[in-house]
Amino acid sequence: MMRILLQHVIRYRTRSFGTLLMSPTAANQTLQHRITEALDRNAQIIPVLEQWRQQGNQVNPSHVRVIIKKLRDSDQSLQALQVSEWMSKEKICNLIPEDFAARIHLIENVVGLEV
Repeated sequence: MMRILLQHVIRYRTRSFGTLLMSPTAANQTLQHRITEALDRNAQIIPVLEQWRQQGNQVNPSHVRVIIKKLRDSDQSLQALQVSEWMSKEKICNLIPEDFAARIHLIENVVGLEV
């Protein structure tokens, strides 16, 4: 019960840009912080997501969509496409039309599309 409450506290104490309002020790426990660290090291994000799930944590589909958008907006389309494919493969949620549109846009950016 405490773990669930702590997760909710952490979630509500974050800003929309992912900047945390808590101590670095507590921040180290959030998925957003782990992803930010991986990006700073130019590491892949998929292992971070998989490790998060293996540790018994849930992956919120809305958070994954935000991650994809942030990656796309920061010209990291390949990483964004990989996360999008992972979200689909792992059945994180039922995909909505916006997910498919985002994936097509990412494919266009990464490999190009001929029309």
